[in-house]
Amino acid sequence: MSNFNKEFNPEKISLTFFTGYAGKIVGRTENRLRDLLEDKNIKCNFFHDRNRLFFLSGDDESSNEDMLVAKLSERLSEREINVFIGSSAGGFGAIKYGLQLNISGVICFSPFTSFSRQMQTLDARGDGIIQELMSMSKVDSDRDLKNLFDAHANIKTLFKIFYPTLSNEDTIQAFNLSHSNVEHLGVASKNHMYSDIKFNVVGNIMQQLRAIHSHGI
Repeated sequence: MSNFNKEFNPEKISLTFFTGYAGKIVGRTENRLRDLLEDKNIKCNFFHDRNRLFFLSGDDESSNEDMLVAKLSERLSEREINVFIGSSAGGFGAIKYGLQLNISGVICFSPFTSFSRQMQTLDARGDGIIQELMSMSKVDSDRDLKNLFDAHANIKTLFKIFYPTLSNEDTIQAFNLSHSNVEHLGVASKNHMYSDIKFNVVGNIMQQLRAIHSHGI
């Protein structure tokens, strides 16, 4: 066994999942992910976007962003390594608040990283929801995570972004963030949530957790 594998200790890791509009992570339910990961002694929390706000203005209990940050901060585990995970809409929240809270790492699957017309081709609900989301973020900097990255240039958080290489819109969203602590992980898929291929969500999460864990040792 390699030193890399010997050093990996899942009991040091806590995960917080940011679910998207469907309440899932790449099509996997909260219960399924919790069962698979807690069986590996990894602590899991789930943060739901019930009001569909992209985690910009709050969550199901508060519309105040400062209160939301405080709530997330309270949920951070005493475990050594805290990682946020999100897909699609949830990916935006995982990245945004991962930056603000300076956690160990963020793992995202096809995250939105900016509000733009490109989103319309990714979201089947069409133009109405785009206008709604654009109107919620009054400040231009809130619409584009690149601006937030630029404002946190010295943080040590690692960002692992999976994206379907055969989807031009998803690729654009992923490479909107091209900072030194961002790793782009291409998947040979044309579907926003990889439904056209066999995609091992937990296996990919575990692989990236090992990398984040190793970085933090």
